Amino acid sequence: MTSTLKVDTLTGNATADNITVNVGTSATQKLQDGIAKMLCHYDQSGTVAILDSLNVASLTDTATAKTEINYTNNFSSVVYINAGQTFTVGNAMIEDNPSTNKVHIITKRIDTAAAYDYDNVNELGFGDLA
Repeated sequence: MTSTLKVDTLTGNATADNITVNVGTSATQKLQDGIAKMLCHYDQSGTVAILDSLNVASLTDTATAKTEINYTNNFSSVVYINAGQTFTVGNAMIEDNPSTNKVHIITKRIDTAAAYDYDNVNELGFGDLA
């Protein structure tokens, strides 16, 4: 049996921003907790450019391998989760000094520890928006 649910807006019954999802037989989770609030796929080599994004106002190239992702809508506090990757093997990403309105990304080569500008960098942010 196939079911289709088509809606334009989901609103919690008891509280507007609280939609509970059943995960398995006994666990529950708030829907909004599992949704990325920021994503940015960008090219860090040459002129820094956004390739795809959600909730990103702009990028700032601060130095070789150092990029700031500036948010359109701020996070409510600095207690949120960032995760990232590049499409290249042998690299390391550091989310440095996050604030409510931006995060600083530093990328390095693992083999030499040298700062390196990659052409495909991805970053996600999970947490509550202000």
